[in-house]
Amino acid sequence: MIFVEKLETLQKIIDEIDLKIADLIEERMNISKEIGLLKTEKGIPIINPEREAEIIKNIKQASSSVPSKYITAIWNEIMKTCRIKEQGQFLTKICIESSSDGTNIEALDTLIETDMKIFGEEVVFNQLGEFDPYSYTRYLVLSKNSHDPTESDKTSIIFVTLDKPGQLSKVIGLFAEKDVNLTKIESRSRKLDSGEFEYVFFLEFDGNSKDSKIEKIFDRMKSVVKWMKVLGSYPKAEVRYG
Repeated sequence: MIFVEKLETLQKIIDEIDLKIADLIEERMNISKEIGLLKTEKGIPIINPEREAEIIKNIKQASSSVPSKYITAIWNEIMKTCRIKEQGQFLTKICIESSSDGTNIEALDTLIETDMKIFGEEVVFNQLGEFDPYSYTRYLVLSKNSHDPTESDKTSIIFVTLDKPGQLSKVIGLFAEKDVNLTKIESRSRKLDSGEFEYVFFLEFDGNSKDSKIEKIFDRMKSVVKWMKVLGSYPKAEVRYG
């Protein structure tokens, strides 16, 4: 009986601590929003890697019981959430593909029609709770605004080539010439209002659309595509487990 009472007492203390932590995170997010407004007014980039590194360093120095790698993981998540608040983002998440069903065609249609940009991606392994190292679901996070460039970005685009032989090969060749790594390419037929069909290509590659060599590729693509849409440049996937 004493054991049960002591356990319940300790669990109540944990609950109180968790609520205090939640309140502090909420307070941090609200302050982050104010910081975001100030930065936006002055045209200062939201992401500040040096500042974030300094924060994690200070937390590590202040903590004696939590291993360094866990502090980094925890505060990266907190800062990522607060960063979203700083940018005043309206976010929505869509499932783009999974190991069981492949690419989500409806999600591709959404990307074609929406005015929102891809702000980030998340890959979840073993989401069904059954251990399978090859089972995953990939999500894209959409926002009204673009993500600030980082040191490890990827870009997604959709395009339709001219109705001539070898046009897709020419597009791929442009990326090869600039030594840009392609990470995904898929095609699907899409019915137009006229009743005709066109083949839409979904392409992903390493790099940011603002990189000078990527801009040159896009410029040269104009001669081999009917239309192209840059869906967004964003940090490479955050991987988590079910």
